[in-house]
Amino acid sequence: MANSRKREKFLAIVTGILILSVSIFSMVLKPQVAGRKKLLKRLREKQTAYTIMSGDMLLKDRIEENYARMESLLKSTGTDQEEMSAFSQEFQKLNAKFNLEPRTIKFLPMIKNDFYRKILISVELNGGIKNILDFISNVENEKQTMKFEKVRFIAKDRDDYIQFSFTLSKVISNAANSKKLKAQE
Repeated sequence: MANSRKREKFLAIVTGILILSVSIFSMVLKPQVAGRKKLLKRLREKQTAYTIMSGDMLLKDRIEENYARMESLLKSTGTDQEEMSAFSQEFQKLNAKFNLEPRTIKFLPMIKNDFYRKILISVELNGGIKNILDFISNVENEKQTMKFEKVRFIAKDRDDYIQFSFTLSKVISNAANSKKLKAQE
């Protein structure tokens, strides 16, 4: 009997400790764990929002830099004839740089809009494949406002020599209309 009393006493103590532990956990620790989970979730949400906002700020800075760079490139320097002459000189410099032989160079009618003018030039060149590819790469990668509109390659008798026909365009802003637009804003 003494053994069973000791066992009952031991079981009562263990049961009491277990009930006390569960009570402490449910009343103290569980709310703290739930609160901590909420705080961690909010922290992750804020970190995500911060990351997105940082990316947006970097994108905004890049857009502003590109706008400032393009605005200076697009500014009008003069009349249609002066613009066509400047474009022609720009093109001739590129042509000479890559050792290409011009066959024909013809200005197409200028496209005029309220806020910009678009100069178009139709060109046929002969040259080595590498020189022509370097020329294309340079036009596409330079900080210029030139753009290829149409492109055509024709193979010649020699292996590395081709005829390259294309239409190149350049956009120029109409400064007076741009100033009107800014004044309206």
